[in-house]
Amino acid sequence: MKKTLLFVALVAVGPVTVEAQSTLALVNEVYAGRDCQRQESINQLDCTYTVGEDLAFIIAGVGQRDASITVWRTVGYEGDFYASFGLLHGCVIVKPGSGNPAAQRAFQMAFVSPRTGEVYADWETCSDG
Repeated sequence: MKKTLLFVALVAVGPVTVEAQSTLALVNEVYAGRDCQRQESINQLDCTYTVGEDLAFIIAGVGQRDASITVWRTVGYEGDFYASFGLLHGCVIVKPGSGNPAAQRAFQMAFVSPRTGEVYADWETCSDG
C-alpha cells in the first residue's frame, strides 16, 4: 500500500523542467556557500555568501531595518556568478555570469532575503520572506 501511494504522489508532482532543476541547483549552490554568524556583542546576525570563484557578499544585520549588503568580490557579468539587487522585492539576485557554462543552458536566478538570510527560487517568495 505504501509503495502505491508513493508512486501516485510522484506521478502527481509531474516532471521537473530543466529551468526548475537549474534554479534549484543554483539555490543549493548559494546555500552551500552561506555562513551565518551571530555577533553576540551587538546582537546581530551576519551572513556571508560565497558563490563560485567570483562572487562573495555579506548581509550584515539580517532581519534588522538597517541591514546592509556589501559585495566584496565580483568581476561583474564576466565572472562565473554576479549579484544585483531588486528594488521591488528587496532581495539580492544571484545569477550565473558569462564565464559560467550554465548561463548558456537555462535562465537561472536565486534570491537572497536580507530579512531572513534565506535563499529562494523566486522573487515572490523572497519578498514574502
